[in-house]
Amino acid sequence: MLFTDSHTEGEPTRVLISDAYRLRPLQELLREWSDANGACVTPTALRALVANPRAADACVGALLCRPSSPDADFGVFFFNAQAALGMCGHGAIGVGKTIDRFGGMLDGAVRIETRAGIVEVRREDNGAYSFENVPAFVVASRVKIALDQTIVTGTVAYGGNEFFIVEESRPLRSIEAELTYTRSIRDALVQQAVRGHTGLIDHVALFVQPAREDAQERSFVLCPNDTYDRSPCGTGSSARLAMLASEGRLREGAQHAIESAIGSRFIASFRGAAKGSIIARISGRAWITADGAMEEQRDPAQATGWSEST
Repeated sequence: MLFTDSHTEGEPTRVLISDAYRLRPLQELLREWSDANGACVTPTALRALVANPRAADACVGALLCRPSSPDADFGVFFFNAQAALGMCGHGAIGVGKTIDRFGGMLDGAVRIETRAGIVEVRREDNGAYSFENVPAFVVASRVKIALDQTIVTGTVAYGGNEFFIVEESRPLRSIEAELTYTRSIRDALVQQAVRGHTGLIDHVALFVQPAREDAQERSFVLCPNDTYDRSPCGTGSSARLAMLASEGRLREGAQHAIESAIGSRFIASFRGAAKGSIIARISGRAWITADGAMEEQRDPAQATGWSEST
């Protein structure tokens, strides 16, 4: 299996190209990887390719395959070491950067088919990459959950993944403190059966005061693999824009800069879509960090991320 590593504003993506998958349509793979309840279960051998010691905790895999839709140029299956992802914003930018590097971005744009839908990635004149996401929308507002002795109020919103968004008027605390806080919120959502548009809410997005003068707010996003997003999170930013638009706090076409936990930045805007949803446009920078090849583990017992030949 060949791979190209990149990072988008600090968050890693590993684009994977395998003879076993590259000619198979995305929807065929998704049917094969669906359990009895219709949930997508990423093969263990694939998850091992983005797990320690082969990759950093925050790494997201992007498996290239054939698109099932004639409107797309590539199919992309996004996943991390724990679960499949509906979409991945920083990953879409990383995929775009990788495809562009190898001459596959005709006319400066490429359309990728994801589990959540078709996303267009475009190279900008300033060297950044942007993507137009699948429709984002608010599922439920002013949702209250019990957290120890505190009640936390948030918004359930969809931006290609499911988010519980919490807004607080304070600076970002330490990474450890925010991880503890957002993990406790996630656990409470499960215990109190708070659900999203497609089911389980697998991301918690905290928005606080920015440290940068050129940002309107700062995000801390807990991801399904129990770590945090080093970028401002593309699908989380999309969900946030849907929330701000629904509350009349951000107008269509206005730029909204979101700072990440590590201080990087996305520039976001939106246009209206059908039935109260929006189409977010997210722009950020990506860098190629490595190329390589890995052995594909066929034996699930060996697909733990480590073997003597690694």
